[in-house]
Amino acid sequence: MVAVPLFGLLYRGLDVLGLPGALAVLIGAGGVLAVAWVVHLIRTFGDAFLRAGRSVGASLVAALEANEYIQAAGRRLARPLAFLRRRLDARSFTGLHLTVAVLVIALLGVAFDSLMLQVLHRGTLEMTDARLANLSDLIHHGEPPHLATFFSQLGGAPIRIPLAIALFALIWVKRPTLRPLLGLAMVLIVAPLLSDVRLLIKRPRPAVGATASPGSFSFP
Repeated sequence: MVAVPLFGLLYRGLDVLGLPGALAVLIGAGGVLAVAWVVHLIRTFGDAFLRAGRSVGASLVAALEANEYIQAAGRRLARPLAFLRRRLDARSFTGLHLTVAVLVIALLGVAFDSLMLQVLHRGTLEMTDARLANLSDLIHHGEPPHLATFFSQLGGAPIRIPLAIALFALIWVKRPTLRPLLGLAMVLIVAPLLSDVRLLIKRPRPAVGATASPGSFSFP
């Protein structure tokens, strides 16, 4: 009760004074304390919550199984539920693993599409990377931000291609089938095609960082 308003007051005060370093320390300390509080809460009350949840869950299952309307609905939903169970089966390669992979790819695609629309229509996120780059330049006093340089190079072909080959080689050694080879071919073909999206948008890179090439384009 005391920590939350105190945190808010300190945050506003440091923000007004323009102290990004102190703000970062405050946010970091708040995150550590929040995690410690959650861990303490789970360790203290976890067993009680688990027993209560199991009891309530068992009661609900018994009540639903005894309800004739629920039973009729269950018979109608038997095929969709069977399909859902197959998709969530952790023992099958085409079950939970494939479902998670498809969902992750879909979420990444939606996020990238949202950012691209922000850039094309001058949305609120359009200059986020430039503002972060300026803040990084301020903190580093004009010197190259090594972490940003590392992540920029991580997406480049000299690292992406050998990393993809090594990853799919490990998969192929564990399971020598045609699938890893097809996956590697798709990655090596699709990645450059996606990279060419930059040439359609033609958005200039922020003028900061050791790898910011003049005249080159960036992703949203």
